[in-house]
Amino acid sequence: MRIVGTGQEAQSAGGSSTTSKGRARRPHQKSREGCLQCKDRHVKCNEVHPRCRHCQKMDIHCSFSAPASVPASMPLNPESVMDLELLQYCHRRPGIGFDSLDLGFTHHYLLNSILALAALQLHREAPSRHKWYARAVSHQQAALTRSKPHLQKLDSSESHRQALVAFSAFTSVYSAAEPMDRPGRVAHDKPAFNAVGEIIHSIRLSRASTTFVQQNISQDLTTTDAYLSYKYGKRQRNIVEDLDEQFPEFIALRAMIDKYCAPDQRAICEDAAALAFAGVALNWGGGSEGGRPGASWDWSMGVDDAFLQMCVEENPAALVILAHYAALISTERDAWFLKKWPAVLIRDISRRLGGRREEMEWPRTVVLGPSGSEGSSPGDTSGSDNRPAVEG
Repeated sequence: MRIVGTGQEAQSAGGSSTTSKGRARRPHQKSREGCLQCKDRHVKCNEVHPRCRHCQKMDIHCSFSAPASVPASMPLNPESVMDLELLQYCHRRPGIGFDSLDLGFTHHYLLNSILALAALQLHREAPSRHKWYARAVSHQQAALTRSKPHLQKLDSSESHRQALVAFSAFTSVYSAAEPMDRPGRVAHDKPAFNAVGEIIHSIRLSRASTTFVQQNISQDLTTTDAYLSYKYGKRQRNIVEDLDEQFPEFIALRAMIDKYCAPDQRAICEDAAALAFAGVALNWGGGSEGGRPGASWDWSMGVDDAFLQMCVEENPAALVILAHYAALISTERDAWFLKKWPAVLIRDISRRLGGRREEMEWPRTVVLGPSGSEGSSPGDTSGSDNRPAVEG
């Protein structure tokens, strides 16, 4: 026997509504005092203390579990104090991520990414304080975890699109900076460190990030950040005429390409070499505007992926061209996350090739100077202008 509902089940627009099967549906009310975990996941919180229903179901920590009021005598935990220092550093030393800091307070994965970069910079200023490296890794892991749901289901709002674009760029920067900051046995000055493999991994991650953003997010995106607008905007290839006249080394490099490369690889390698020389010419002639590593990014985005694979497989010609990329990096004026790479790459490539090779002399001199040697310690070579003397 079916029970017929009363008139109270179908209320006005302001009350509960009735479904087609007669079941009353409660009106949706926005949760304004929900826990931080529900807000971060964009789900409705039932606001039950000390642990809301969603957090209990997911078996995760709920911010409601914290005391309603913190006694004045209770000290902040070490991680909180460190994060306050990182925020202070961001304001004191504006750099990559500073323009996105306000957006990060709304999108926490972006804030984690910004703080990860700040922690790496602090670690470079005080290498013995490994706590900053550990904090950087912690923030980056949190950023990757928190960003997954947003990357899997793209939000159409402008705020989310801007946050994801910034996060993608900062993740690329982190992948380039982090290997140079690793402490202990995996540090960049240890024999086990694979500089070639690490830089190729970073380049591939940056290329994937750029492709994802350009295909899914960056349409009609407006930003005042020079790094973001250049990395994800449309840019033209730098055309430099008479490379052979400016760089006689290019002629010898082409001869090496003919010797060590298969016919289908030669054009790929010549193009990578030309991009490197053109970038150096651009930087020595004044460089790109906006304080960004434009020529280095153009090279990493412009070379063929088959060339990157040749580097991984240690093709001699490809490795020497990669050394010329290291020379290009050393001529950039403002790229803190790339500063240590040139000398480290020159040393690693020289070791892989075995002994001193004539084709390595030019990039070695650009990076380390006329007196540079394989025993030189890696350091900050950014913005260098170690132009080899031209004979005659």
